[in-house]
Amino acid sequence: METKGLTISGKNLATWITIAIIVVGSIVDSALTRAQVGQNTKELEKNPPAVIVTNQKNMADDIGEIKDDIKDLAKAINDYFLSH
Repeated sequence: METKGLTISGKNLATWITIAIIVVGSIVDSALTRAQVGQNTKELEKNPPAVIVTNQKNMADDIGEIKDDIKDLAKAINDYFLSH
């Protein structure tokens, strides 16, 4: 694809898409961490520590799954563009 004298190949496009996915993933991770801190403060006011620990573990598992999904998506996009 030619755009104003700039040549964009499939590999370059895949690289930029992968970088964008990583940046978005970092922003999402940061937002999830901030939300988790706020939620933990609220939970301390209403729940016993055992419930809080269980909720934190569940949230950590969810965040881990989101990170894995973002990595899988970045790999799939990269593989797609490198194969075409």
